[in-house]
Amino acid sequence: MIRRILFRILPLLMLTSLFLAVACPAVETTPMREDLWRLNDYVEAIREETAYELDERILHIAFEKKMDLPICINNEFAGKSPAEFGAWFYAHNEFGYGEDREGLLLIVDTANHFAAVSAFGPICGERYPEAVRERMAKKVMDVYLTDGCESAVAAYLRFVDGYITENRTLSPEGTSADGDAAGSSAPNVVDKADLFTMEEERGIGEQLTRLREKHGADFVLLTDTTTHGLRKGVYGAEFYDFNGYGVGEDRNGMFLFLCTEEGNRGWWQAGTGACESLFTEENIERLNARLDPYMIAGDHAAGVRAFFEDVDAMFASGESPDPPQARDWGTPIPIAALIGLVILVLCVFLHSRKKTRRKVLDELR
Repeated sequence: MIRRILFRILPLLMLTSLFLAVACPAVETTPMREDLWRLNDYVEAIREETAYELDERILHIAFEKKMDLPICINNEFAGKSPAEFGAWFYAHNEFGYGEDREGLLLIVDTANHFAAVSAFGPICGERYPEAVRERMAKKVMDVYLTDGCESAVAAYLRFVDGYITENRTLSPEGTSADGDAAGSSAPNVVDKADLFTMEEERGIGEQLTRLREKHGADFVLLTDTTTHGLRKGVYGAEFYDFNGYGVGEDRNGMFLFLCTEEGNRGWWQAGTGACESLFTEENIERLNARLDPYMIAGDHAAGVRAFFEDVDAMFASGESPDPPQARDWGTPIPIAALIGLVILVLCVFLHSRKKTRRKVLDELR
């Protein structure tokens, strides 16, 4: 009897389970909770419409970087230290990416004008060591005190998004550095705009490494398709600062930034630390004249190599050499003068034809 019942029920159970498997597929789990606000502004320091935009940007960066990025802005922390409150806040809200709950937490104390960045998970702890997190927090507070909370959060997100975590290597002196005496361990060529082939990028990187060893300063090339609404000089300087470029306490070095953004194409160059004085208006104009024809022709790799050859000479002599005549467009002829020259030639030509016709007519008569 029991066996008969089982034989009747089991097929029904199998059919039911098959139907459920087809009709109700397994729900895909995400590595991070998306139902939580990442930008938690408890003092209303950020406008509501801006908060929505920033929160969306946080989620975008978080999934791209594979780490959570919650932010807490408040003026009191229940009597806890920022580190204690941060650990509680992160765990209580179940923030974190993946099984190890990877993430960075930014706390902004608007009452005491203080910022702190904490790392969670083994990967984030390694990618963002304490020295880097302290630099992040300092940048946030510097911007907060001058431009307000919205700009400070935006700068923090640019820092996280622009900080190079891949391909960091040991410096020539053999120590992993972030702005220490050895210079940055980040790559000296970062081609976000994909202007170079792998071979070209490798060759330019080797050229810049030789310059660093020769002159004792960092030489950095950045390309990107956007400046995130910043001026090219500001964006390039932030990238240089965020990634710890520069040798010694004064962060000696220079950077060249190429931007391919529609309506904002161009480049920017600047020196830092002891190298800043080399970039006079005259030297910059000469370097621009060297680079300009290559950029117009789309020969980016050759232009960059030629540019840094002149930078090498400038660092050695203190003066940028004049661009070669073969590459110099010369002094442009004013349009008015050109038009006048054309008119003059036409007048001479017509007058000559008129005299010739008169002579022929006189001979016919």
